[in-house]
Amino acid sequence: MTPKPELKKTAAIWAAASAVLLLYVFSATHSPLVTQASFLLKAAAFVVGVAFGTAGGLAGDGIRRFTKPDFIITDGKVSSQLWAKIFWSIGPQTIGAGIGALVGMAIVIK
Repeated sequence: MTPKPELKKTAAIWAAASAVLLLYVFSATHSPLVTQASFLLKAAAFVVGVAFGTAGGLAGDGIRRFTKPDFIITDGKVSSQLWAKIFWSIGPQTIGAGIGALVGMAIVIK
């Protein structure tokens, strides 16, 4: 049984987002735990982090589909409505992908 094309597309998007996040973390961090790690350990952490980030993004998408409200009550401002729509479009997936990528990286590095 092959995955649906929509699932493949969603997984590819969250894998790419996780990869970008991990590249930023590896380049911007000054933690001795990361800076003193060997290239092989960083590469393994990157691969595991992308896998965990993809799983987190897909889990966040499942949570979003399950909990997305039918209507949103705001204070009436356009900015509040826009913020709510943006959050329910990408919020849970972004949170899941970020947490998954960082946890996967931390498991290997630590």
